[in-house]
Amino acid sequence: SENGLTNKKRRKMKTIKYFLFAIVFMLTNESFAYKPQEGNVSAIFGPTLFKTNFGHANVGYESKRRTGLGLVALGDLNKNGAMEIGVFTLKKSYLKERDTKYIVQNAEILHITMGYRYYISERFSTSLTFFSGYALGNPETVYTDFSPTDPIDTSAKDNTEYGFDFAGQVELMSSKTLSLVLDVRYSLSLTPKEQEYADHFGLLFGLRYIISSAAPLK
Repeated sequence: SENGLTNKKRRKMKTIKYFLFAIVFMLTNESFAYKPQEGNVSAIFGPTLFKTNFGHANVGYESKRRTGLGLVALGDLNKNGAMEIGVFTLKKSYLKERDTKYIVQNAEILHITMGYRYYISERFSTSLTFFSGYALGNPETVYTDFSPTDPIDTSAKDNTEYGFDFAGQVELMSSKTLSLVLDVRYSLSLTPKEQEYADHFGLLFGLRYIISSAAPLK
């Protein structure tokens, strides 16, 4: 309805305002680069974009970019690395192929990661984490070439999914306690069904806040 579209536009404008405010705040403060050190604890929170990798599958349904939320907690072990725990919400598509026929099912997923982040420099870092994905609710079939008498299941109907996340992160700008970061990741599923596409790309655009620091912030 028109009222529903208006509300969506208002929510989108609010989100844009928050991030514009954050960018202005960063630009009007002295620029700092985050210096990892043992004992530092920080958190990154922000909106995400996810898209399942359909590869070169010739399916009559396009893998869509969908939004979600991400929260990443970091505990620095030393100046080179940190323990990382992440929680992401996403609506994920699973594509399964059989005899040149396809089916696409969507599922709401709680994607939880745990692993290690390596600081290449003060502004660049990479991470390798193990993930477990937990289905929330019932899956939805959004495309199928199969008849109702030939049902095909995807991992969207599984309770859990496991794999690895590979990520690269860049700090765009920073103040003493806040940083604007861009985190790009690829999730490699270790539990796909046969001839199934279950990997996905992800992007987190978030604010990092230093919760506690081992040394006074200068």
